[in-house]
Amino acid sequence: MSRLFISLILLPLLLLAGCGPDKDSPVYQRKQAFKQMMRHKEAMYGMLSGRIEYEPKRFAAELAQLQQASQKPWPLFTELKDSHAREDVLLEPAAFKQSQDRYQQALADLATAVQPLPEKPDAVRSPFKALTDSCQACHDRFRIE
Repeated sequence: MSRLFISLILLPLLLLAGCGPDKDSPVYQRKQAFKQMMRHKEAMYGMLSGRIEYEPKRFAAELAQLQQASQKPWPLFTELKDSHAREDVLLEPAAFKQSQDRYQQALADLATAVQPLPEKPDAVRSPFKALTDSCQACHDRFRIE
């Protein structure tokens, strides 16, 4: 009786073990790309909010990594199943591309603001806010909260 009981408990657990996310799916890869972007953005935000010490070289390095990471998610918007993306991503590709372009422009403006490296965070607060505003505008338009 105890073997049957243990088998009945273990069988569903073993079946569920194979139910992880499909790491090859565009949705999974897109989420990972956005998480990577968020790590860099959060590090910069921490420096601007005073949560961590502002270090100009580190801020610029985080920005460079964010610029590189920001190229990854956009081509992965090929399917929307099991994601928070609205159908408008696929139905209105020109509007979605325009949002991407605004984000990339805000990122470029922030990169310009760190050349030369500002010693005080005040010089990059406004362009950083423009960057976060472009993120929010895209989320408001194309993301299901």
